[in-house]
Amino acid sequence: MNRVLACFAVLALSAVVSVTSFADDAPKKKNGKGDGAGKGNANPALNQAMKTLEPANVTDEQKAKITELAAKVKEETQALLGEGWSPELSKKQGEALKAAREAGKKGKDVEAAGAEGFSEAEVAVLKKATQIQVKFRKEVIALLTDEQKAALPEQLVKFWTGAEKGKGGKKKKDAE
Repeated sequence: MNRVLACFAVLALSAVVSVTSFADDAPKKKNGKGDGAGKGNANPALNQAMKTLEPANVTDEQKAKITELAAKVKEETQALLGEGWSPELSKKQGEALKAAREAGKKGKDVEAAGAEGFSEAEVAVLKKATQIQVKFRKEVIALLTDEQKAALPEQLVKFWTGAEKGKGGKKKKDAE
């Protein structure tokens, strides 16, 4: 149960941090300033993925595919700005999730706490942002060979593939 809770906590925080970092780039792009160099025009999804995957020694071909995927994620996330998503909204949800976990809530109770105080539209757009990130992680991990996956921490691979979700823990307990 603790592993599932820990995995959910990491998922929630990762989604909030990743999505929030995407929004930081959007205003800089709108004004058209900048020459394409420097942190203001960087792709946070790409930077995070490459840093996380360093132990896997990703090939140049894989890096190119990850770069394409990250560009698509950035586009999709920035499109959410028009649907009411904002960095402040993600930050507010992250704080609610953290408070719920610190209060001892688990599983669906944490999810419910993360939705409290938000309109249905806000919950929907936050869910879309999380789905974009989850899809990206699954697509990226699918590009890796079994050897590369073995070079990464097991918990990370499970998190990125979504292997910890579902009833896996219950099956193990039932088998004992």
